[in-house]
Amino acid sequence: MKNLKVPATFLVRISVAVLVALPQTGLAITRVGNGDDGSDLEGFEALTSGKIVDSRAKAVEYLKSMGTPGIRGLGKLLPEVEKTSLYIAKKDSGKKLEADQGTFHADMRGQVYARTFAESHASTRFFPVAEKLDEDQLIALHIHEGLHRALHPSVRENESVVSEMTLSIVNPDTSYDQIASTANRLLPKAAEFDAAPQILIAAQGMQEAPVAPAPAGSLAAQPSVVSYEHRFYDNSQSGNDRSLVNSMHLIQAHLYPFGNLRDSFGLGLDASIAKQERGSFMGPLGLSARYRLWSGRGFDVAGFGALSLNMLSPDELKMTRFGRDVATLGISMRKDLPNSYVSLDLGYMLPGTSEERISKTTYQYEYGGVVTTSLRVGTRIGKIELGGFADIFLADYVRNKSGSEVYYDTGRFRIMSVGPEITARINEFFVTGYGRFIANVSQTDIDFKDLGNLLSVGSGQSTVGVRVGLRF
Repeated sequence: MKNLKVPATFLVRISVAVLVALPQTGLAITRVGNGDDGSDLEGFEALTSGKIVDSRAKAVEYLKSMGTPGIRGLGKLLPEVEKTSLYIAKKDSGKKLEADQGTFHADMRGQVYARTFAESHASTRFFPVAEKLDEDQLIALHIHEGLHRALHPSVRENESVVSEMTLSIVNPDTSYDQIASTANRLLPKAAEFDAAPQILIAAQGMQEAPVAPAPAGSLAAQPSVVSYEHRFYDNSQSGNDRSLVNSMHLIQAHLYPFGNLRDSFGLGLDASIAKQERGSFMGPLGLSARYRLWSGRGFDVAGFGALSLNMLSPDELKMTRFGRDVATLGISMRKDLPNSYVSLDLGYMLPGTSEERISKTTYQYEYGGVVTTSLRVGTRIGKIELGGFADIFLADYVRNKSGSEVYYDTGRFRIMSVGPEITARINEFFVTGYGRFIANVSQTDIDFKDLGNLLSVGSGQSTVGVRVGLRF
């Protein structure tokens, strides 16, 4: 366990408990309520300070560091450990209950460390002997008692399952994948829904609608977004081309009303107004769809499709070279760690054409297919996310011609761009600032305008933008 060294004797003791202690009680599988009739409540008082309270805070930090909220069946463990009320008895108690038979609950002399009821939001009652445990042992005890409340009802009273799950979490050499593997082996399939909101359906006798938990910190937990964005494009190295776009206002609404957190499906709408040196015009209309394909090992994998539709009238076409429809298909992968994130998007923009009229001459632009990759990494510091990204665009070609006369044909070219991004979050609200700058091109005079996708890529040599909105 990272930064948590459980003494070898303690690990031996709790390991032996699963294999030895239970048969000694005459029970093949111990099923415990982990509580009692309440008679020992006399003489209990609330714990507000001391080593037991301090070790609870350390247990919470440890569970966050291991990413347990994103593991199937363990979605409730962190809040159960963090929110439970703590009490201390004035005198010790012996193993008089079936719930006390597990070695996690009592020492070798039969004195009970702690008790809790195997139900959500129950309190945890400690006995004086628990104060003799060191910090690492208390952390393991907090996690063990929390599991009795957090696991699926079909296994939360099974002491052998809870003990083995505890061992997997507190093992000094454990990892997210090892804990997830143990949970997948021990916990029933129904447990994958235990961290999700419950929807009551009267027509089905008030049954629960199962929903899978999203990985810790994942945007899959709040996939819907409504936002406003303002972008500024740098065209200073593009000559005197008055058809280029200098800035754009963008309204976005991406909503996920279908499916659940495990297989959510959403639709998006993007409306824009583009500004040139000689006026403004309606920018592309974006329509998109995204489907969460898979979630496991802390990863979210989604497939997406986007369509950028030209909104220009024949009279407005003469104002810009961006008057074309663009279709993009791709797949996105994201993993959220306790204090950081990484994502990778792979996509393909389909070929297309556009026209631009200057005086009485019509120019055709032919855009080849474009393979797109985008890598994002970042860290979280409180409510702030600091990150950066690197994009690579590999295009087949872009051609400019009028009639049969070809003015240029780039052939295959690449654009690599990088940039920083910073996001501040307050509950569901967020503010993001970012920049995108060309780091490398395969040919001179090539920039973002040559990709012909104003909505998702932009124009010029760089982009600076700010975005405000809310996620839910």
